[in-house]
Amino acid sequence: MTSAFYINSILATGLIPFINRVYPDTHRFQQDNDPKHTANATKDSMKQQNINWWNVWPAESPDFNPIEMVWSRMKSRLSKKEPRTKEDLINGIKSVWREDVTINICNNFIDHIYKVLPIAVLVDGRATGDLPKKIFPERSSGKSLKYFDDNLKTPEYQLKVVSMKLK
Repeated sequence: MTSAFYINSILATGLIPFINRVYPDTHRFQQDNDPKHTANATKDSMKQQNINWWNVWPAESPDFNPIEMVWSRMKSRLSKKEPRTKEDLINGIKSVWREDVTINICNNFIDHIYKVLPIAVLVDGRATGDLPKKIFPERSSGKSLKYFDDNLKTPEYQLKVVSMKLK
């Protein structure tokens, strides 16, 4: 996909009308560092359309973006279905989307960000990899950003961090 296609087919016909309809007063759009997202033409188009977006995004940070976890789940579930034809693939995608990408799962992916952000700050914005799971093995569901941030300041977690040589 090129920047021109992204601007004309994705932004102009999908995203911008959606934002104007659903979030006319306030929004914050996030996208990754894909070249079509960071191209000057894309940035110019987004400025002209008054799209409020994060124009700086850490490299290698898929766990900041819940949709990346959705795609990972989709890929994993689809590989188990072993689609052989285009129709199998389409049916598999619909099935996974309907059965495996539930509101609860999406909420868990969103809650996971609360665990990741304090770790990203701790490592000065570098890729977090599996650090969130190593430092906070418990599930993030229902916990807040403050919960994880406060825990990182306790002696127990400071010891964990030092033993991992993160600081």
